[in-house]
Amino acid sequence: MKTSSSPKKQSVERISSAEIYSIIR
Repeated sequence: MKTSSSPKKQSVERISSAEIYSIIR
């Protein structure tokens, strides 16, 4: 996890994880 002045990227990654979880569920 790299925090290079990109807090939005983390949000996007979190959303992606949630979507993947939804698909897996």
